[in-house]
Amino acid sequence: MRRGGYVAAVVACAAVAAGALTGCEGGGGDPTPSPSQSASSSAPPPSPSESTSASPQAETAEEFIRRWVEVRNEMQNTGDTKEYRMLSRGCGPCLDVADRVDEVYQAGGFIRTDGWSVLSVKEVRNQPRVATYHVKVDNAPTEYKESSGGALKSIEPGRPTLEVTIRGSRVFRVVELAQVPD
Repeated sequence: MRRGGYVAAVVACAAVAAGALTGCEGGGGDPTPSPSQSASSSAPPPSPSESTSASPQAETAEEFIRRWVEVRNEMQNTGDTKEYRMLSRGCGPCLDVADRVDEVYQAGGFIRTDGWSVLSVKEVRNQPRVATYHVKVDNAPTEYKESSGGALKSIEPGRPTLEVTIRGSRVFRVVELAQVPD
């Protein structure tokens, strides 16, 4: 696999609305992810003593999803992945993106974006302590460098629908993420 193609694909995944999705594995030079594949998690639900971060009291699932998006946007612009990782424990595609963001910033690169803006959140499945939502986002334009000496690259905006699965009842975390096919 060409390293440059992999880097472009993963950074695209980290930077655009298709980012952090299961199809973002970065095989070739095309940064467009494959259609939705769902990444399952067999991680147990958090215990009452576990805390993900400074979670607002009585946060609803929708409020959590909106906060998770804000944390994701901040992570991309700062390179600080700690809070995003805590909110995404058990979500393989999410943690892959956090790993790539770490790599970009450690290499002296950056990501500049306003990120995702949540347009709507719709519950599509609800089981005890696990619920799945379709989240429509508006993705802002993105500029990034893979390293300090890398070329400035850009990614166009988009408006995908994401399938976000969360676990918990008082303390939530994202456990699956995929893009809903158009």
